[in-house]
Amino acid sequence: MKRKYVYLSLEIIAILAVTYPVIWSVYAGTTSGNAPFSCPPLIPCDNNAQPVSTTCTTFCIINIQNAAFSPANINVTQGATLEWVNLDSIAHTSTAVYSGAWNSGVIPPGGHFLLTVNLAPGTYYYQCNVHPFMTGQINVLPAGST
Repeated sequence: MKRKYVYLSLEIIAILAVTYPVIWSVYAGTTSGNAPFSCPPLIPCDNNAQPVSTTCTTFCIINIQNAAFSPANINVTQGATLEWVNLDSIAHTSTAVYSGAWNSGVIPPGGHFLLTVNLAPGTYYYQCNVHPFMTGQINVLPAGST
């Protein structure tokens, strides 16, 4: 019986250790910044994000090179086509986080993936499922807005 309470106590401590930082950051209003646990899970912090310098209206290429997407942040009008080109010597993916809007599957070295952007206007985060530290952001703009 005593063992049961020990295991229950350890489970409660483990749950609190995992959830406390996330709950604290939400209630404290720190969803961006340099503090630990300052971003919601799976949403990249934009502390060091490159400014959006590219607006794609018809066709744009996102290179995958040196374990990074380039450009990592891009504005895209509805109806435009994006092409991810893998210039690395290892496989990668381009997979929408949360929305399930697209999943390239594995893009082998030298391979590519095309996406015609028929998404609702808004911000879409994506990552490489093989290397989750590789993240990007697509800002979908209404057709004809540029």
